[in-house]
Amino acid sequence: MEAKMSTKMSTKMNTKDTIYTKKSRYIKVYNQLLEMFEQGVYPEGTRLPAEADLSKIMGVSRTTLRQSLALLQEDGFVEAKHGYGNIVRKMGDGHFIGLERIGNPFQKCCTASVDQMTTVSRLEGSTSYVNTVLRREVPVYLGVERNFLNSSTQVGFCYSIIPSDTLNNYNVNLNDKKSVEQYLEEGIYAFAHKSEMEIKYIQGTEMLKLSGLFTDQDIFVLLMENIMDHRGMIVVHNKYYIPLELASLRLSSFA
Repeated sequence: MEAKMSTKMSTKMNTKDTIYTKKSRYIKVYNQLLEMFEQGVYPEGTRLPAEADLSKIMGVSRTTLRQSLALLQEDGFVEAKHGYGNIVRKMGDGHFIGLERIGNPFQKCCTASVDQMTTVSRLEGSTSYVNTVLRREVPVYLGVERNFLNSSTQVGFCYSIIPSDTLNNYNVNLNDKKSVEQYLEEGIYAFAHKSEMEIKYIQGTEMLKLSGLFTDQDIFVLLMENIMDHRGMIVVHNKYYIPLELASLRLSSFA
């Protein structure tokens, strides 16, 4: 009886030791790779060697390497590009500026880089929904749809509502798509006095399907943003949609 108990205890201890060793191994590789990034062995923007080669370099199995890479991706040090590989991202200086500061939230929260953007805009008569969103009545508004792409794969979508008085006050050229894009991507944040942000997790909607944005999980992060001027008037209302697996929401706290 005592021999059987001893054998069972020994088996349990060995199992725990094995689990602990495996866990330590991928964390060790994580730290080693992070140190290599910091030392410039693999600088920012570098594509890491293929998994088969990198696992040999690190002296671990591909399973262990994948666990390390998944953790590096989760922490924002590595970006996985479909069909291309793993890319080293900017290490930063320890003073990350997140959603607590006014600035384009999509650029801050989407982990995928954007190399192309398509824009469709329509000037339309106002509706009760638009007036509710803008918290005032406006006769006309510009509705703008932006699709964000990485290597022809859509990684995000935004619907913006720009009231007619904003178009006049900020000299937005409706006939120049680049002018509209520049205003929405950068201009409004340069002139903004205040912004409001609401964050939600939603399932895919018909609008997202029509936009072409898909995800296997069918869960998206919705960033609803109001940009305000010095009078407290909403000059732009944005709704950014990011697939959950591509979203990283971060805030910095200051004493």
